[in-house]
Amino acid sequence: PEVDSLLAAFITSPSKEGKTEAANILFDGRSRMKRDVAKMLVEDGVFTQEAYDENREIVLEFVDHPKFVPNLKKAVEAQFFDVIITGTSIVFLEGTNYMVKNLLISLMIAIFVIAVIMSLLFRSMRMVLISLLPNLFPLIVTGAIMGFCGIPLKPSTILVFSIAFGISVDDTIHFLAKYRQELKLLRWNIRESVLLAVKETGVSMMYTSVVLFFGFAIFAASEFDGTRALGILVSVTLLVAMLANLILLPSLLLSFQKYITTKAFSEPFMEIIDEEEDIELEELQVRRGV
Repeated sequence: PEVDSLLAAFITSPSKEGKTEAANILFDGRSRMKRDVAKMLVEDGVFTQEAYDENREIVLEFVDHPKFVPNLKKAVEAQFFDVIITGTSIVFLEGTNYMVKNLLISLMIAIFVIAVIMSLLFRSMRMVLISLLPNLFPLIVTGAIMGFCGIPLKPSTILVFSIAFGISVDDTIHFLAKYRQELKLLRWNIRESVLLAVKETGVSMMYTSVVLFFGFAIFAASEFDGTRALGILVSVTLLVAMLANLILLPSLLLSFQKYITTKAFSEPFMEIIDEEEDIELEELQVRRGV
């Protein structure tokens, strides 16, 4: 109450002398408040820091300045009032920020882990980079669509990136595994290997993508905005990912064939069963009595 009355007396005082007297009483024993007012006046360009260092009482010479009263109110609030914003909206906002941050971190970890796995499968870092591009491209397109349509980044929408990335990478690995098998059979005829890989795996990739597209698109009928946005964005991302794996990935393989398809690519780190090889039925017989 004393501070409120002193502040009211300062504001209502008609003369500069009355304002100076009220400010002196208000600043008495409250050096922090006086320093805060001086700092804000220096930031506003009322006087310089050098002038304040030479004369600390220069603050009182500007009690009638238009910027003195609002800065004085801020200094009083900073010293005597602690504002804590509470409520369900604040809790929801903090929870959303926490989840978005952790989901972004999990997406980065997923990209790193998948890159490591692909490097073990194909033993070629260039091939890993080329294979990740068609899977990152749909995520960039989805982010652009969200920004253009004004869709906020929240837990229900950021899940799109992790889901779509995991599904699209499966098609990429399927395509590259078939491409490597064709390379071995066709004696490093890269163009024919790419065309045969598209012919063999393209239909299955289209079927699975279409099924997943309509499976997630059904969420668009939901009355909950988060679920509806999740379904629409995942469907669009999977559609773009399918086109990227069918068009962009083969194009990259043909364009950079001399740089990415090395001999190490044809020799996987792990032994993979060739589906083209015939299996002798006699080898599958089980001895009786064992």
